[in-house]
Amino acid sequence: MEIRTRLMELSGRKRWSDFFTDWRVAANCTDLGDYYFFARDGEQASEREKRECAAKSICAECLVLDHCRRYALDTAQSHGIWGGLTGSERRLLRDGPDSDGIADNSIIQVLNTI
Repeated sequence: MEIRTRLMELSGRKRWSDFFTDWRVAANCTDLGDYYFFARDGEQASEREKRECAAKSICAECLVLDHCRRYALDTAQSHGIWGGLTGSERRLLRDGPDSDGIADNSIIQVLNTI
């Protein structure tokens, strides 16, 4: 089955152009809950890395990754994985490097993951 047809069936939309009025309907994470995308209280660093890696791989295959990332940046989402980026990665993209230039390499690393 063509992906467009399947997405429209899942969303209940009649026309393809109606589908993208709400990009979240097509997101890979829609039915997954927030387990992979948001930190838990008391989460250890190694657990966080595994969870974030899993979330980013879900995002990497998502048809609406760009819509999600743009939403997170436009609405200044500070927590969670949105569009394959963590809150700190989005802050780096949004705010730019520190005045002393230390974050320059970090921004390049974030951009290389996109």
